Amino acid sequence: MKIRPIVKAAFKVDELVHQFMCIDVDDGLLSFKNNEADVNEKYSDEYIIGEAENRLDIAMDEYNQEE
Repeated sequence: MKIRPIVKAAFKVDELVHQFMCIDVDDGLLSFKNNEADVNEKYSDEYIIGEAENRLDIAMDEYNQEE
């Protein structure tokens, strides 16, 4: 199976790797093995972009900023 470019790019972003490897695995949405292949198979481009936007919103929230 060929991994889509958006999936390869997503795995270069620490926050998305954490989402996929920890949160989504703990929630049973993905398996720990072959995680990149799971994301490629189970998540649409739109979903990955949405997750990136959510993680950005969390990071930019004023309550998450260090003084």
